[in-house]
Amino acid sequence: MVCPDTSFLCGLYVPQSTSAGAIAWMTSQAEALPVSSLLLYEFRQSVQFQVFRHSNDRAQGYPLTVAQAALAALQSDLRAGALYLPAVDWPDVHQQAERLAYKRAAVFRHLA
Repeated sequence: MVCPDTSFLCGLYVPQSTSAGAIAWMTSQAEALPVSSLLLYEFRQSVQFQVFRHSNDRAQGYPLTVAQAALAALQSDLRAGALYLPAVDWPDVHQQAERLAYKRAAVFRHLA
């Protein structure tokens, strides 16, 4: 399963240096892209933070109009089914993440 991160969504919905690659990859996919509720939260928070930054210094972040367009495009893709929220058993995900983290940490303990 493909799992995008916040930077991918930023490239997809906010004009920047990575946008062409993100858009090309997204349009080449035959299936909808799974996204988590956490990813959507992070992206929305990131967009809002960039507007805050821009309101304090016009050389940073981006204006509200860019943010509104990005959030509208995200919602449009969710409604159209280009992105979807798969059913997730979060406690199981967290348990698996802990097991993987412990396993990885054990490798580093042997190096010390």
